[in-house]
Amino acid sequence: MDVATGKAQGKGPVGFSAAMLPFLQNRDAQAVQRQRVADNFPGSDAYYNYVLTLFGQGWDQHRFRFSTKGELLPDWGQECANSH
Repeated sequence: MDVATGKAQGKGPVGFSAAMLPFLQNRDAQAVQRQRVADNFPGSDAYYNYVLTLFGQGWDQHRFRFSTKGELLPDWGQECANSH
C-alpha cells in the first residue's frame, strides 16, 4: 500500500484476508476473501498467517463472538471441521 496515493500493489499475506472476514459487510467481498483463504491456506511454517486465518475463519463460521466487554464467547455446540 502506497501511503501517499492509497493504491495497493500485489497481494498481502493470506492471514490478513482471513482476519478481514469479521469486518466485511459486502457479500461479494466476503466471498472473494473466503475463496482466497481456501485457495492459499497457510502452511505449517507460517505461524502468524495460520493464527490470523484461524481467527478469521472462526469468526466467519460463527465459532465464537466477543461480548460488549471484550470477553470471548465460544460456540461449544459446533463440531470441529477441517479448515481447508
